[in-house]
Formats: sequence, C-alpha cells, structure tokens
Amino acid sequence: MSDNDTNQQDPNELKSKLIFAVVAIFMLACAKFLGW
Repeated sequence: MSDNDTNQQDPNELKSKLIFAVVAIFMLACAKFLGW
C-alpha cells in the first residue's frame, strides 16, 4: 500500500495552515477577552 505517497501534503502548506489556524484562534480569544 503506497497510498501515503499520493496523500502526503507539502510540509510548508501544512505549516502555513497550522499557523493560520493558531492566529485565527488567538484573534478570536483576544476579541472575546476585550469584549468585542
């Protein structure tokens, strides 16, 4: 089974998605904390 080779994502793409998610959650937390 070599399905992993075709399904494997680009590490850079995965990293950018992770950073984007962290930033989005951080901004939501800040907005809630500031009472927006």
